[in-house]
Amino acid sequence: MDRSTQQTLLATTAVTGFLAAFAMSGANVALEQIASDLELSAVEISWVTLAVILGTGALLMPLA
Repeated sequence: MDRSTQQTLLATTAVTGFLAAFAMSGANVALEQIASDLELSAVEISWVTLAVILGTGALLMPLA
């Protein structure tokens, strides 16, 4: 693997990791408001968190 490919792979991995963490932090900030708006229990709001994780992973797959 040449140096250019390694740098591209490293940059892609770094951006993907940042975007995943950024999406989760945004979702975590909004969880309380989502729970109150939709009248969800703690167990039900955990499904929202899981949906965000799965959605982020699915959308970031083409980048990696």
